[in-house]
Amino acid sequence: MFSPLQFSSKLNKDGIVKDNITTTFPANVAHIYGGYSFDQMALGVQWSAIWLLDGTKPVHIQTNIWKLASGGYGDTDWDCTTGECVPGDYVVQIFVGSSFKIMGDLRSPNRYHRNRDPDANSQFTETHCDAYTDVGSIGALA
Repeated sequence: MFSPLQFSSKLNKDGIVKDNITTTFPANVAHIYGGYSFDQMALGVQWSAIWLLDGTKPVHIQTNIWKLASGGYGDTDWDCTTGECVPGDYVVQIFVGSSFKIMGDLRSPNRYHRNRDPDANSQFTETHCDAYTDVGSIGALA
C-alpha cells in the first residue's frame, strides 16, 4: 500500500519528502525527490520507479531490492545535475515486482494528481490537488 507521491527538491531532516512540497521546480534544481509512505512491503522484493517524459518516453529508471522496513517512508529521486531533466510534463510510476502500485503526474498548467488503485480493476481516479496531494511541475527546467 502506497500513499500518493509528493515532490520536493530536498528531503527534511529525517530524510523524508514532507517539507517544501512544490508544484514548480526552478531551472537550476539539483535534485527531485518523489516521496511516499508505504505499508505491508516484503523485504527482498524488487521495486522500480520509472520517470516518463510527456507520459511516454522513459528518461529515468530506478530498480532496487527493497531493504527498508515493511512500513514507513521512501522515495524515488533524480539527480538533475546530469542535464537529463529537460522541460516537459512527467509521470512517475512505482512498481513492486511487475505490479503497478502508484503514479504521480507532474503537469503544468492544469495540475492534478492521478491515483491508480491497483485493486480497483485498473481504473484511475482524479482528484484536484491540495497541499498534501499536489505533485508538482517540471515545465520550467532548462
